[in-house]
Amino acid sequence: MTRPATTSRAAYVADGLATPRNVGFPLESAADLIVRVNGALQTLNLHYSITGPLSNPVMTPLSPFWANGATVRYSRKTPAKQEYDAQAGVALQAESLEATLDRNVMAIQDIDGEQADLSARALLVGEGQQAPEADLTGLIEGDLLQYRGGKIRRF
Repeated sequence: MTRPATTSRAAYVADGLATPRNVGFPLESAADLIVRVNGALQTLNLHYSITGPLSNPVMTPLSPFWANGATVRYSRKTPAKQEYDAQAGVALQAESLEATLDRNVMAIQDIDGEQADLSARALLVGEGQQAPEADLTGLIEGDLLQYRGGKIRRF
């Protein structure tokens, strides 16, 4: 089966209930879904469950449910692995080969999504230019940076 070009990440605002949500993209394994609520990593079968076929999975929060208004962000992280071993003189196993190709395409989509996310959040400089020195003394997670007076500083 050919994998369609699709996103491998999404987000929504929790309603405080055990409302099932269609993930919106296929998974190779339920463990490939990375879920964060307000930035905190969640654990499969402790904080949420995955049901339905992996080609169209459904995610459901488990009790205690995610707080009403919490931001739920999730993405797929398909492990890149080679499980198909073609051998000279042996007929190709189409189903096994197709599954390997599908997994590789999913892994590439995941990397593309990660790259787009990083690019959207990165400080950028013009092509061929170099970023100025940054004084990041005391920088902690969640701090914002600004560019002012030719320098990168904490906001």
